[in-house]
Amino acid sequence: MIPGDRISHNGQALLNSYPLPIPGFLQGTSNWIGTFPHFSDTRKDTVKVDYMISDTEHLTFRGTHIPWHFDSPNEGSNFGLTQALWSRPNRTAALSLTSTLSPSLINEFTLSANSDGLGNIAVDPRCGAPCRRSSYGINYPYIFPGTKIFDEKLPDVAVSGFTTTTDSPYPGSWSGFVYALANNTTKILGNHTLKFGVFIERSGENDHIQFTTRLAPATINENGSFRFLDGSFTGSGVGNAVLGLFSDYSELGGKTHHPLGGHKPSTGCAG
Repeated sequence: MIPGDRISHNGQALLNSYPLPIPGFLQGTSNWIGTFPHFSDTRKDTVKVDYMISDTEHLTFRGTHIPWHFDSPNEGSNFGLTQALWSRPNRTAALSLTSTLSPSLINEFTLSANSDGLGNIAVDPRCGAPCRRSSYGINYPYIFPGTKIFDEKLPDVAVSGFTTTTDSPYPGSWSGFVYALANNTTKILGNHTLKFGVFIERSGENDHIQFTTRLAPATINENGSFRFLDGSFTGSGVGNAVLGLFSDYSELGGKTHHPLGGHKPSTGCAG
C-alpha cells in the first residue's frame, strides 16, 4: 500500500502515458493492440538528353528528381506515441562526354552529383494529445532546457515487465551530398584491351537527428529516458514509478555543430 501523499506527480504521469489494456485482448503477456493509417507518396521525374557533337564526340545528360513524402505512424514507439511525417527530396544528375580519339582509343569523362536536399522528419499533428507530454501532466524540468526540437515529445519509459513506451530518435532533419568526377580511358593494343582511369569523390552530411549508438541507460531521446527496474527501492518497477524513484534517467542534449558538418551530442545522466 502506498500512502496518497507519497505518490509522485510525475511518476504517476509517466505511468499514465501507457495506454489502457484493450478489453478482451490478450496475446502472451501483451494486452494492447493498435492500428494506424499510413500513406506514402512519391514520383520520379527524369530528363535525359543525348547530343552528338560530332562523329567522335557524344554528350549525355541525365537528371532525376524523386520527391518522397510519407508518414511513420509508429516511429520507434510500440504504442504510436511518436508519429512522424517524412520529406525526402532526392535529386541526382550526371553529365558524360564520350570521345573517340582514334579507332583504338576511347575516353569517357563524367561529372555526377547526388543530393538529399533538406530532408525533414516532423511531428505528425494528427497524433495530437496522445503524443504530448503535457497531456499526461508530465512537467519535470530538462537537464538541457532550450535544446529540444519538440519540447512536448514524450520521454522513454521502461518499467520491468512492461514494454518501453517510445524509444524514438525523431523528429529531426538532415542534408547530404555526393559529388564525383571520373575519367576512364580504353586503349586497344593488338589482342589486348587496356583500361585505366581516375575517380574523385567528395561527400558530406549535416544532420540534426536525435541518434547515437548506445546501450541503456544511454538514450537516443533528447526528451529523456526513465528506467524503473525491479529489485530496487520498493522491489517493484511499478511501485518505484508511483513513488517517482527511477533507477536511472538519461537525456540527450542538442547537437553542437562542427566545422566539417558533423554533430556531437551532449549527454546527461542521473541515477
